[in-house]
Amino acid sequence: MEFNNKLYELRKQKGFSQEELANRLNVSMQTISKWEVGESSPDMEKLVAISDLFEVSLDELVKGEESKMAEPSVRIVKSELYSDVKEHVLTEDNKKRVRKGLKTAGIIAGGIRDYQEKDLGWVENAVCMRDAGVPVEMLIEYVKLFQEGNDTLEARANLLKEAREQILEARKKYDTALDKLDYKIGRYEFALKTGELTWE
Repeated sequence: MEFNNKLYELRKQKGFSQEELANRLNVSMQTISKWEVGESSPDMEKLVAISDLFEVSLDELVKGEESKMAEPSVRIVKSELYSDVKEHVLTEDNKKRVRKGLKTAGIIAGGIRDYQEKDLGWVENAVCMRDAGVPVEMLIEYVKLFQEGNDTLEARANLLKEAREQILEARKKYDTALDKLDYKIGRYEFALKTGELTWE
């Protein structure tokens, strides 16, 4: 089931109006409407919030697949590795981001919360890519390709190149905006000294 249909279904099951769901997620009602008709998709932060609110895994929410839980003996609830990383690597400021990242790792691990060293690498990669503005859909596609093995190396490389191009394009826009702001700030600083604002 597509995300937009899944969101609609979950909202109806809980008896929420679009307005009530919007209030719970701190977004506008128009945003909920766009998500439900498939015009746009939420970012990772909102996906995690929706997952928590409706008590469904990100797998089920994004990919429409119910999580298959491993046997209890296979699951690692609190591994020493996770404890060490949490104590020595994760700061208080990063805890919120890491929780989102661990949910992302849940997509990668098929919904099984079995965090190992490679999962922490995935978390770091996912957080880095999201911080850079890589769309959730592109992250999901990358994960699918990775799971298919080495036959997808070229496709994964191309996907990363596409993400890089998007980031470079965004950086150009920011650089242009910064240049304009620097110019205006300079003119205002000059005006503070001379008492006259000019745009030479």
